[in-house]
Amino acid sequence: PEYQANAPNRCFHCKNTVYAELAEETRRFHPEAILVDGMNAEDTLDVRPGRAAALRHGVRSPLCELGFDKAAVRAAARHLGLRVWDKPAAACLASRVAYGLPVTDDLLRRIEAAEAALKADGLTELRVRHHGEMVRIEVPSGQLPLALAHAQDWVAKLKALGWLYVTLDLEGLRHGSEERLADQGRGHRVAGGERGRQRHGDVVAMDCEATRGCVGVDADEHGWCRPRGVAQCRGEFAQ
Repeated sequence: PEYQANAPNRCFHCKNTVYAELAEETRRFHPEAILVDGMNAEDTLDVRPGRAAALRHGVRSPLCELGFDKAAVRAAARHLGLRVWDKPAAACLASRVAYGLPVTDDLLRRIEAAEAALKADGLTELRVRHHGEMVRIEVPSGQLPLALAHAQDWVAKLKALGWLYVTLDLEGLRHGSEERLADQGRGHRVAGGERGRQRHGDVVAMDCEATRGCVGVDADEHGWCRPRGVAQCRGEFAQ
């Protein structure tokens, strides 16, 4: 239910469930097993509520710990002969749903079908973002002319999938754009590595020391942050 409610800490609830189940299953057979994920050093520059769940369950991030950014990961994958070395970034489909709107299986299937239909027209990467009755299409800036050339066809396709209004975002594709929209509504985040108390509207947030992707804090009775550091940060948004 917390995941489907689609608050800004949606990813925390997803990862918390996944890591808990993985840890329980794995440690039944290998009590000393360590879970690892694929987070790289560049991921720490963005808001990552799921990172808080990783810290809670002791998940390690070897790529990040070794200082690999996205370019280094791709270079290593290419060196090893992996065919997916240049595969475009592919975030969870739920990231296309505006915060506060419920995430459902049917909606995710609609978004998946919409992106597949538009990619068939020659786009290498895009996002179809759901805003209720309106859908917002993001494509790389260099492919805006291609998108405009298919505008009428795309309108028909997406209306057939249930949206009333179809829009094209002239700013182009921005990874994490939904998080930036949320930031505009709750103020700025604490800079990575700082310790302090910040309140952003109805959401309390703090970036833990050395882990800018962790937006979790322990809040006091007034909803203010109590700095605890990475090791103790429980990694949850406090309402």
